[in-house]
Amino acid sequence: MDENTFAVYTVLRNAIADVTPEQAQAVNQVFEQFLDYQWDGDQKRELRMTLYSTLSPTVDPKELVNTTNKLLKLERV
Repeated sequence: MDENTFAVYTVLRNAIADVTPEQAQAVNQVFEQFLDYQWDGDQKRELRMTLYSTLSPTVDPKELVNTTNKLLKLERV
């Protein structure tokens, strides 16, 4: 597991009781589709919407926005 996937895993672990490394990898792959999201507002919006749809089956709806915000604040390497 690389550093970015591990960081995603630590955030998801607080939102999903039985999170797997594969779930963290899937979310990390979403980030890799939007490499300029930190500087490009359109990419950030698209990333946020994609994260919502990726996480919604497993994250409590009350925690979805908070979890997504935490993921977006991660420092990517």
